Amino acid sequence: MSKVFNSIIASGFADIVSAAGFVGSNLVGASIGGALDRLAAGRAERARTIFLEELGQGLRPPRDAGEIDEFVSIVYRYMSKAAEGAARLNLRLMAKVARGQLEGEGLYASEFLRYSEMIASLTREEVILLATRFAVRREYEAAKKTSDWNDTSKINDVVRDRLVPSVFPTGAHMTAALTALQRTGLVWPAAATLGGGYVWQDTPLLDHIVCLAGFEAALATEAN
Repeated sequence: MSKVFNSIIASGFADIVSAAGFVGSNLVGASIGGALDRLAAGRAERARTIFLEELGQGLRPPRDAGEIDEFVSIVYRYMSKAAEGAARLNLRLMAKVARGQLEGEGLYASEFLRYSEMIASLTREEVILLATRFAVRREYEAAKKTSDWNDTSKINDVVRDRLVPSVFPTGAHMTAALTALQRTGLVWPAAATLGGGYVWQDTPLLDHIVCLAGFEAALATEAN
């Protein structure tokens, strides 16, 4: 699939260069095609290595033909995201989702497709923000500092203290990231503050996806 796609791009590039009056457009197009092939091969190898690192650790094989079909669909989607240029961290998170499904709830391609779309869109800063929010809530729960999670303003303050300015230059930058994360359904503005801002609340989906994808472990592995 990648070779066909690359050849289409290369030929289109040659047409554009030719229309613009440049000489040697066929040679340029061929060069672009070769570069695209090398880029696709590099991305595929990177994705393959990450996937095998996560799933090649003595996990059980698929149980039956139905699970094999689901697994093939999952691998296809995973490699498609790699071909589209997903970053190493995002690929690691997606591979961990597949592993989590295999170890726990079972292989469901439809669920993986949903999670992979969400994960592929995340920036590193957003992953750090989500992982930190999850960790802070866990700490509060363990210390019994709050029982019903209505005191989200304190949790937001702790998260801000940990991430500003080490990850986000200012609190406004972190708020912008939280606002953007509403697209994922992982956070939402639970209440307005007197200062005109919001008290942010995590949704139950955040707990599920952070545990399933192992955000902290993925960040530790892909530290750079």
